[in-house]
Amino acid sequence: PALEHDGVPADIFLYAPSPTGQELARLGPLLDAPSPLRAARFDDEADLLEALGREHGDTLRKAMRIRGNWLGSMRREILPGSRDRRAGTGLFAMHAQEECLQMLADREARRGYAYSRVVFTRTDLRWMFPHPPLDILQPEYMAWVPDTFEDDWGGIYDKHWIIPRWSAEQILGGLRLLMSGEAYHFILQTLGVDNSLRFNGTNTERWLGVRMLRAGLLVARFPMTGYTGCDLGAVVQQVDASRPHYTLTTFVCSEDRDGRYPAEKERVMAMAACIANGSSLP
Repeated sequence: PALEHDGVPADIFLYAPSPTGQELARLGPLLDAPSPLRAARFDDEADLLEALGREHGDTLRKAMRIRGNWLGSMRREILPGSRDRRAGTGLFAMHAQEECLQMLADREARRGYAYSRVVFTRTDLRWMFPHPPLDILQPEYMAWVPDTFEDDWGGIYDKHWIIPRWSAEQILGGLRLLMSGEAYHFILQTLGVDNSLRFNGTNTERWLGVRMLRAGLLVARFPMTGYTGCDLGAVVQQVDASRPHYTLTTFVCSEDRDGRYPAEKERVMAMAACIANGSSLP
């Protein structure tokens, strides 16, 4: 209901890389009639890096001069012989957003008019308090981004956001900007040479911030009341911006510890409780 506009439910577009049967089973509620799901794509991403190298090798090699997980490759070699293996899933996330952008544009072409706003989210977010209604989030020139007070990482929280439709080609189109060579110049112009080429600081959050800045969006915030979950039994690497990385260990996801980022979950639970009680954070 929170994502309705004037009583009309949002259309949903879904992308997933090679989902398992268990993951597909979780989609059941989305498929119940009348289903809001307008299109879905499931993709085997095994050859994504190879395809990018064949088609855009020179441009990608230049972009690789900019360090950081904005080009995260799941520790796979980005280009053959480059020995550049980066943590994270930045390249795959850009591919996923490109797929979503294509589905959205195809639907608009079929129905004959454009959407007004786009909500990007992850299916592994677990909401402890309802999302703010879209009708109270002013749309003009604004990107609405949740604030956990924990997860901007020098840029903009990149797991959930709401943008005006006219900005979607820039914000969801990171892969297009990468392959055209514009990403390289945008990042250097925005973050500077030192941050981009000498230090390992260009992460996915900063790359999103660069795109929002280049699109001319004002960023507004609202309290985040959903945390990133993990699968029960999965071994998860701790991530905590407030602690040195060498002090972080792994943990096994369980019913008592089901947040992929424990500090994020702690803050989200506190904000959800405060909002539910009508109080404020200390």
